[in-house]
Amino acid sequence: MKKVSLLMVSGILILGWANMVYSQESNVPTSVSKIGVIDGKRIFDEHPDAKKAKEQLIKELKAKQKEINAMSAEIEKLEGDIQSNLLLSDDERAKMETEVDKKKQLALKYSQEAEAYLTGKEEELTKQITEKVYLLIKQTAQEKGLSVVLENNYVLYAEDNLDITEDVLAKIIATTKKEESTGTKIPSEK
Repeated sequence: MKKVSLLMVSGILILGWANMVYSQESNVPTSVSKIGVIDGKRIFDEHPDAKKAKEQLIKELKAKQKEINAMSAEIEKLEGDIQSNLLLSDDERAKMETEVDKKKQLALKYSQEAEAYLTGKEEELTKQITEKVYLLIKQTAQEKGLSVVLENNYVLYAEDNLDITEDVLAKIIATTKKEESTGTKIPSEK
């Protein structure tokens, strides 16, 4: 009798274990997530707003550089005046050197402020473009039924048909044309 009950308990445990394994396997999804890849650098480089932002930053950089060059030329002139004028009294020479030092400090401060301003401006413009691009990548991925989109720089291998870069670029061009024709900006997703 003990053998029968031991066999029954063993059988029940085995059936219970098999049932548990089977039920866990049925919770595993049978489909694999669809993945896409993009060339983020290319998308950003070819984005019309990125080109405009780059042009704007270059224009502002040149203007700031022009002002810094003018300050430097003025400082060099004053230093040259100090060097060439041998008839200056010690007090006059000290006064002019103090003025040169003040102008150097102002030029340095202006240069640092200009750099900080341009860095902040670049970050602001980049953020705006990145938000728009993200929205268009998300829309493209949803339309194509993709679960995941990866940057191609981080993918060792992907089939060409997984690359959605061209689709995203087409959306960017269409969106830009729409914005230009209506004169309004398409809001980014927040």
